[in-house]
Amino acid sequence: MTEGDHCIYTKIIGGNFVLLCLYVDDILIASNDKVTLTEVKAWLFSKFDTKDMGEASYVLGVEIHRDRYRRLLGLCQKSYLRSVLKRFSMENCKLVDVPLITGTKLSNELCPNTTEKKQRMKSIHYSLALGCLMCAMLFTRPDLSHAIGILSRYQKNHGEEHWKQIKNVLRYFKETLDYSLCFNGHNLQLQGYTDADWQEDLDHQKSTSGYIFILAGGAISWCSRKQSSVTLSSMEAEYIAASEAAKEDVWLRKFLASLKVVYYVSKDPEFRSKSKHIEGMYRYIRDVINRLKAIHNESYGFPKRR
Repeated sequence: MTEGDHCIYTKIIGGNFVLLCLYVDDILIASNDKVTLTEVKAWLFSKFDTKDMGEASYVLGVEIHRDRYRRLLGLCQKSYLRSVLKRFSMENCKLVDVPLITGTKLSNELCPNTTEKKQRMKSIHYSLALGCLMCAMLFTRPDLSHAIGILSRYQKNHGEEHWKQIKNVLRYFKETLDYSLCFNGHNLQLQGYTDADWQEDLDHQKSTSGYIFILAGGAISWCSRKQSSVTLSSMEAEYIAASEAAKEDVWLRKFLASLKVVYYVSKDPEFRSKSKHIEGMYRYIRDVINRLKAIHNESYGFPKRR
């Protein structure tokens, strides 16, 4: 069992490793050695009523594509997205190239303010559509994070303009059906990016943080979230965003280490030379977090912000 995720198990057998991912009654197994993989599967069959489905090509609505010659692996939800478009009668919709219409400014002022408008919006499956979009965003579509984060704020009280933006995301789905997360067999150096706007939330003047982490050429973790407090400057908003990204970075590195990935990639001299900066980066992250704690805890006579 790995640290950080109790549904992922690792086993080292000699110079080989096995990774087992468990989700309810579905299991994915990966290994760098076919014989070891066969032995582990045989043991599972002897202990549990299990069926071997062969090489994984589809799991939890996510399609798995491989190009072994170029050492590429892709994850997409093309079939799922098509079913969502059909569900909302958007199969033949017009195409757009951005999730949110450029210049969009959503707020509570756009929510229905009459009984007639409220009754009409109750007949709109806003929450259902949002849930379908969120499923894609969580699994394979980091490009939807910001749009979904904004649209989810109006789930309980949405107006015509909010629904219009939901349909715009569906049109974006149609345009980007072939988009996928693509991973290669190298670049095993975790990279993270973070950013923040400043008080773009018109209702509460709060900022939005965002980060994304890349490993082996593809995104493995991403987030776009409204900050919990009002910041007094864009710099403060950026600090909060950097702090959230730093915490995610620390967790990801501990998780990857628990997978024993570090042991195997450290044998690659090129990767080892590229990893020399990690210790210094950890020190920087700790320093940033400590400074942020000081900024938010020193009250100077005023109530502390928690």
